[in-house]
This record gives sequence, C-alpha cells and structure tokens, in this order.
Amino acid sequence: MKERISMKPAHLGSLVISSLMATTMLGCNEDDFWWQAFDTSIDSTGDILDDTMPVDATDTAYDPGVDTAYDPGVDTAYDPGIDTAYDPGVDTAYDPGIDTIPDSTGTCTYTGFSPVAQEALDYSTSGFVYGGYSSTTEPLDLVSIEFFTGYGSPPPLTGPGSYTLATTAVEQNYSTCGTCVLVHQQCSTGVGCTRSFFATGGTLQISSWGDVGTQFTGSLTGVTLVEVTIDSSTFVSTPVPGGQTWCLPSYAFDATIVTGG
Repeated sequence: MKERISMKPAHLGSLVISSLMATTMLGCNEDDFWWQAFDTSIDSTGDILDDTMPVDATDTAYDPGVDTAYDPGVDTAYDPGIDTAYDPGVDTAYDPGIDTIPDSTGTCTYTGFSPVAQEALDYSTSGFVYGGYSSTTEPLDLVSIEFFTGYGSPPPLTGPGSYTLATTAVEQNYSTCGTCVLVHQQCSTGVGCTRSFFATGGTLQISSWGDVGTQFTGSLTGVTLVEVTIDSSTFVSTPVPGGQTWCLPSYAFDATIVTGG
C-alpha cells in the first residue's frame, strides 16, 4: 500500500500530479440519502437499512446478501452477492458477484473526447500512464489510462492486446485497479480538478506498445465512467450519489512513449 500511495501521483504526469493531490474531496450530506419510496421487499440477511425507511427507492427483489448502500433506482433482480455501492439506474439483471460500482442509467452527462495533445509515460517496473488532453492551456480535461505493476485482477496488459474494464471488484476501485481509466474535468495546476470520473465498463484495445521512443496506440470502446471522489491518501474512489456520467463510445490514442519520472 505504501508503494502504491507514493507511486500513484508520480504516474499522473506533470499536470495531474498537482491536480489529483489537490482535488477537493466532496462530502455528502446525510439528507441526500433519503428518497421518496420505500423498500418493501424481503432482505434475508445483513441489510443494515430499515425496510420501512425511504432509503431504497422501490426495491422489489429478494436480497439474500449484504446490501450496505442505498438504491435510488428500481432493482427488480435477484442479488445473491454483496452489493456495496449505490445503484442510480434500473438494475434488471442477475448479479452473482460483488457489485461495487453504480449501474449506468443509460444516459450520459458528457459524451466523447477529442484530445489536442497526448503523452505516454513509461515508469519501467512501476507501471505506465497515458494522458490525452482537451487543450494545451488550463483549465483542461484529461483522459488517463493507467497501468500499475503488481495490482489488478486480472493483471494489466504489458503489450498489445484487449482488456475488458472493471470486470472484478478489484478493478472497480482506483485504489486497487491495475488497469485504470479515468477522465478528470477542468484541471488546473495547484488547484486540482472540478470532477473525476472512473470507468465502470468498456473495452481497452492496445494495437502497439513497445520501448521508449515507439508508439503507444489503441482505442477505448463503449467505455462508461461515473463521477467519483478520490481520497488523496488512500486513493480509494467513491461514487458520487446522483453524480454525473461520461461516455466514450470510441476513443483512439496515439502517443510517443517517453520515460516517466
């Protein structure tokens, strides 16, 4: 953990080093968690929320696992696992495992990204970071693709190949992911970014990835990201209740690899 904490900021490039560490941690008022409907379903074990209180919006499904978060959407599916995250949308699917990220509502607050500058930083045995910037002047938005050696399940790619994002609980949090895709919005040096978004699904395809001096090329396809806060000490990412979403239907990247440091 200590290695990861010290390594994370160093991997974010000249702008994002100061941006992420200076990001304002947005708190949540307890009153924000109260909703208009009631949870009238059967929760066999471990639901710490009272079924008679308006914290779950119309949950009509049987929940045999431990549900520790509020569900403002309509969950009509059987959830046999541990759901530790809020679900802002309609979850109609069977959830056999641990769901730690929000379900997409199918709508996007922001769609697409067009970089005007790109960089790829090789940190040798520690990892690798790509950055795509919306502008060469601040404030600017940033697409970040980050690979961390020794983290992730499944482990990150180290060369050309395809990777499906956020398929496990480990990959669904910035503190533990080995392959992390984020968008940071309106970032300025010494000030930070107004919002950060963390990928909850999609595909990363790497076409070329070699030594320093070669090209790092590939694409992101069907990527959805939800607004999160990121703890500046632990790097734990927490979805923002009622937060915004960013969708990248298709994003191509091409940058010359340089030595990071």
